[in-house]
Amino acid sequence: MATSIHDDFSRTPVSSGNLRPWWYLLVIEIGVMISIPIFVFGGQLGLGLSFQDLVLSTFSGAAILGVIGALTARLGAVLRCTTALIARITFGSKGASCIAFVLTMGMTGWWGVQTEMFANAVLHLAQQVFHVSLNREVLIAVGGVAMITTAALGIRAIGRLSYLAVPLLTGGLVYALSSLAEPGQLADLLQYRPAANATLGFGAAAAMVTGGFVVGASMNPDYSRFARTTKHALAYSIIDYALVYPALLVACGSIAIHFRSNDIMIHLVPAGLTWLIFVMMMFATWAANDCNLYSSSLSLAAILPKWQRSHLAIAAGIVGIVLAELHVVDHMVSFLTLLGILIAPISGIFVISACRRKEPMQEVELEQVPNWRIAPLLAWLCGAAVGFIATPREALGLGLVQLTTVPTLDSIIAASIVMVLFLTIGKSKKSAGVAICLVSLLGMLSISGFVCPAALAQAKSQAPVQAKAQVQAQAKTQVQASKQAQPQAPRAVPTFWPPVVGRTYPEIELCDLTGKKVKLSSYAGRVILLEPIGMSCPACQAFVGGEKKGGINGVTPQGGTSSLESYLAAAGVSPTDTRVVHVQLLLYGPNLGVPTLAEAQVWAKHFDFGRRSNEVLLVGDQRYINQHSYDMIPGMQLIDKNFVLVCDATGHNPRSSLFSELIPSVSKLLR
Repeated sequence: MATSIHDDFSRTPVSSGNLRPWWYLLVIEIGVMISIPIFVFGGQLGLGLSFQDLVLSTFSGAAILGVIGALTARLGAVLRCTTALIARITFGSKGASCIAFVLTMGMTGWWGVQTEMFANAVLHLAQQVFHVSLNREVLIAVGGVAMITTAALGIRAIGRLSYLAVPLLTGGLVYALSSLAEPGQLADLLQYRPAANATLGFGAAAAMVTGGFVVGASMNPDYSRFARTTKHALAYSIIDYALVYPALLVACGSIAIHFRSNDIMIHLVPAGLTWLIFVMMMFATWAANDCNLYSSSLSLAAILPKWQRSHLAIAAGIVGIVLAELHVVDHMVSFLTLLGILIAPISGIFVISACRRKEPMQEVELEQVPNWRIAPLLAWLCGAAVGFIATPREALGLGLVQLTTVPTLDSIIAASIVMVLFLTIGKSKKSAGVAICLVSLLGMLSISGFVCPAALAQAKSQAPVQAKAQVQAQAKTQVQASKQAQPQAPRAVPTFWPPVVGRTYPEIELCDLTGKKVKLSSYAGRVILLEPIGMSCPACQAFVGGEKKGGINGVTPQGGTSSLESYLAAAGVSPTDTRVVHVQLLLYGPNLGVPTLAEAQVWAKHFDFGRRSNEVLLVGDQRYINQHSYDMIPGMQLIDKNFVLVCDATGHNPRSSLFSELIPSVSKLLR
């Protein structure tokens, strides 16, 4: 293996002349942290906790992450190898190929998800702030190509990008926080208490903080291999994960509490400099997302030794752009979250296997490894199985047990325990027998989860799952199963968000215009036309009759757009047909915050909505203030009598056409 500086030492240990100080690596890692998903996640934590619980839960969860990050950072600094190369000596050459393939899938997939998230954020910001409509496909392509460039160039380019991004975004946060210096604002922050229906538990919040970056901490060697010494590696990783990460979440949470909205980006600049939001948004996505693509290229380099790492970064980036353009990534988040269960336990096995190592890896060692190392592979499978069993069913897991409430952390602990067991027993027939028993037991539990779904329904509670952000960077609240009263409704309605075509619609329980709690599933058995509403959205006002009744809250209804009633009538469906329920889901108030009951009542009165028995208005709460909800405005969704989403015509780039597909489908469902 020939050393290649330009290939960022993707196949060899880093040479002594290319090591970096701790602060250089810290800036890169902070660039990864300061991202749109973290802004949203911090905002959701802030609005779901008191300020005191926000501080305690974030620093408690981050302390666990700091330990994991420190251990993996030390390993990378000692061996001076990428995660994929450490996998080679740990799992064997062929075993490492399997590991590298999983790493590549996970990192490339998240890169595509965040690239589309970037395009969606720019698209909606342009619409809301500048009233300009942009093309999402063009934004994905342009943004993706720009991000590919620095990832292909390597660690130096990523470092320079972080030097630009970190000061700019830090300045924006400081500006937003400066508003707390106004009289009475600090007291308001300290006295804040979340609404009863939007409160997060302390333990759940801490678990979400740990789970949010545990996969990233597991792949620390990709960067810590450049550290000058182990002390430099420990310094940057502990400061980053245990101090900067929770401080960033607390800052975002404080801003969200102050403005009562987790849409953090719009508060980072003065009113006259709204164009700067685009610059910040670009850097917030670019620096963080580049690290996903960079790690993906390092993993690919271990599988394809004849390709240059830079070329592999370009190839992986193109795949991610194609996925984003096809909007396939919308359906990949749960799958990518599940891949995190496979990636996380690798770190535990690395650390246990090489805990006594004090010298850098030599190239000759990388060339002389066996094809397979069975013990680490079995430990990995055991850890992954535990994580899969602990992952809620809505996230494609089994939800059979609840351990630490963070499935990725469960998988790390399980894999580490099994690896310690192997090392304790030694290479003997007994160790193989123990391993086979463990794998068989976990395998039977996994199978039982599929063949005995009743066991899942008996679970009393399920914990939240926090993906890297990279995802969907969005934090999820606790998932609970609920049984419906009507015989037509499904036995258990999921609570995931956003809705997915072809799947049972997630349960929504919100207040109607009278303040009474109403479950959306109570209308199962009838055709449901669900309309996500942003009260400042011109198209939303047009669909509810703005052409005749005029706008509200200073908004002019979208020209050339008639009311939904008129479109249904043209398709032969009477607006008074009680077999069809028109549900308006009020997601955003006039100022892009959580809508209030009073605002909803003013809206309904102005547009004369809710007077018919088949017209329902549900007032959203803090749980639905997120990127997914934002992307659903404007438009309609069609839910059949079995409470399954059959057509989605929401957002500026809908999957189905409202006029040629969704509306004609209403009459078909009534036949």
